[in-house]
Amino acid sequence: MQKSELNGILLILIVAFGSISLSLAFVVSKIPVGKVPVRNIGKIVIHKIWDDCNRVNGWRVHSSQSPPYTGENIIETDTTDKIEGNASLKMTFAATGANWGGYFVKEGHWNFSETPILRMRLKCNSPPPDKFTFAYRVPGTWSAYNLTEKITSFGEWLTIDFDLRLPEKGEQFPDLTNVVWVEFSCWQLIQEPFSFNIDYIEALPGPKIPLDARIRPESAWTVVGAPVTFNVDVKGGIKPYSYQWSVNGTIQLETSSTFTFTPTAEGEHTVTCVVKDAEGSNLTLTASVTAVVVTPPPPSPPSVDVFKSEIRGVYISNWMLRNPIWDEIAETCLNYGINTIVIQITPTEIWDSSTESVKDYPPLREAINTFHNYGFNVHTLVNVAYNNIPGMTVTLPDGSSETWLCLTKNKTRQAWKAMLESLVGDYEIDGLMFDYIRWKHTRMCFCDECKEKFIADTGLTDVNWPDDCLEGGRYYWDFIQWRLNPITEFVGDAVGWMKAIKPDIIISACVFTAFSNCGNYWVTSIGQHTADWVDKGYLDFVTPMMYTTSAGVAVSYMLDSMNFYTGGAEGKIPMVPFITNVDMSKDEYTPMPVETFVDIVRQLKENGADGWIIWRYGGPGFENDPFRKFPDIRPHLAGLIDAGLMEPVWAIQNLTISVNSEKNEATISWVTTIPTTGRIEYSNQTIFNGTIRYGDFGRPIYYKDIDYIGGKIIENTTLSTTHVFVIPITNQTEFRIQSVDANGVTITSKPISIQQFF
Repeated sequence: MQKSELNGILLILIVAFGSISLSLAFVVSKIPVGKVPVRNIGKIVIHKIWDDCNRVNGWRVHSSQSPPYTGENIIETDTTDKIEGNASLKMTFAATGANWGGYFVKEGHWNFSETPILRMRLKCNSPPPDKFTFAYRVPGTWSAYNLTEKITSFGEWLTIDFDLRLPEKGEQFPDLTNVVWVEFSCWQLIQEPFSFNIDYIEALPGPKIPLDARIRPESAWTVVGAPVTFNVDVKGGIKPYSYQWSVNGTIQLETSSTFTFTPTAEGEHTVTCVVKDAEGSNLTLTASVTAVVVTPPPPSPPSVDVFKSEIRGVYISNWMLRNPIWDEIAETCLNYGINTIVIQITPTEIWDSSTESVKDYPPLREAINTFHNYGFNVHTLVNVAYNNIPGMTVTLPDGSSETWLCLTKNKTRQAWKAMLESLVGDYEIDGLMFDYIRWKHTRMCFCDECKEKFIADTGLTDVNWPDDCLEGGRYYWDFIQWRLNPITEFVGDAVGWMKAIKPDIIISACVFTAFSNCGNYWVTSIGQHTADWVDKGYLDFVTPMMYTTSAGVAVSYMLDSMNFYTGGAEGKIPMVPFITNVDMSKDEYTPMPVETFVDIVRQLKENGADGWIIWRYGGPGFENDPFRKFPDIRPHLAGLIDAGLMEPVWAIQNLTISVNSEKNEATISWVTTIPTTGRIEYSNQTIFNGTIRYGDFGRPIYYKDIDYIGGKIIENTTLSTTHVFVIPITNQTEFRIQSVDANGVTITSKPISIQQFF
């Protein structure tokens, strides 16, 4: 045998596993420095090194910086402190100063299903901080192990075995065929540097563990004719596994781990799966399905969305609007009480980079026309900044670019002006919703046009660009404050471009939710100044993203968002949260339990939401299409109908303002499609104020917070469909109207300036 061949074989570690069983998720043992033990206990298996740790390549570092903590974590190769090969990886938290933890991560796609033991060599020269963790991720979930308690000796190498099938925290049935992330993390304040070395990580076959399985969902609520998909997750035992499905005692043909049941009769149904492994061990899993028949609510009367008693929207997710059956989607939405449709558009669909001009997009026109034929209002959601268009992307401090558009650049602004004017002028949309209308992080943008505008706007002519504007630089906070300008100016200009073509177009924005004591967090981190857009009158309603399975969390987010963005319930503009019927704690495709979804909507309505939009829907029957496999919304909407939460929608129509300048009074009238009470609130100053605040959490940043100031209220408590009020005015008067039905459901207009009617 040639020496080169021998060296190649030595890269394959021969490890023996015989009659061994592990009762813990991992095992820690000491090993001699400079040696890798080879044990033969019977059954010989050959496996490969998963990461020899000789190079930093493939790993990256994240530092969580919360001012005044600004230290960076680092990762480097250590050629002296090692076990195997040329070097080990040395990872150091708070290497350049105190910070709030962070992580060291390697990303990829690994299949550990046959080799679930991840063995690594780790050395700490000092006690690790609390919450020092090893974790891995499969799409939609994390699994983790606490390392702090396990590292009991310091200054010497330890061998640690992690059984990926048995995590301490997180998903107990992880999909080891698709591990996309492994990390070492520590999410706490670290004042002094803490270093540890990692070397020679390998994947090994695991000892047998008992057969275990679960069925998801364990219970489901649906409508007759709507499918429910069940999945069985298995670990342990001996592969291969077999599956036998039954419905109400009748054996089905399906023999895989996934089974779809479409009830044809209402009532209770029992779904059973018997799981067996190769040695004959078996488990019987049972789930229940409740199928109902519902009566669709009546359609909404014609009205602009901000004058409806409730916006009930669906966000249509269909990659490139690929072969959709628009009539089927429209009929489904109509039959289940939806009145508003939101369709996503990206620049690549309406912009030709080769000619630098707009292009026609027939599928969008077809979709809009179909939904209009069924009586829906249609909004397009535009992905503004998260794109990669030549000549428009941001510049990072090192001069490289990133997939994100710079809204300071004239080329970007002119392209978006053309695209937005085309959407409004050529496609008959009723509204436009901004999404990704922000920066991605604090290290953008440093292009020449941003430099010129920063200097011009701030007057700081001595700036050393970009160093002075990076964290720790003398103009860092000036830069963070200034970054609001290009985003807000773009929003204001974009609204002007569109309203010049269609004055009654409804403008909204999909934004991050506020949270308790949010203050200037989003303003600082991503330059998203939602309250300022509301204060300036750019938006007609706002849509915070609340993708949670907790009604309590959703309500908390909404109330905090109302506090900062609208000035409370029935605020300056309506608040229409983005919600989901998916269990995002798992992935983007697992349906949320219907009762959970119903509870979220109920509590949002009770706390003042002006509606909701479901993210996202691909259309009935397409749950398994790789491009449209999002859960069917029918069971969730049927749940709302069954719970009485889809009451008939009513609307305000024919708002008329007539000004008599000689008498300094105005007559304001409107009609409602059902009898309601009416009231009008007016003020010669402002009903809502964009209060300027400063300095939250040690961040020297100004931002706005919308506060309700109030005005004089005139009210007619008699239920009627006709409402007429006369109010005294000056050219500074601002007013808003409100109607309330017999059940307390309210429509409130945004404040309207009387000046435009003189």
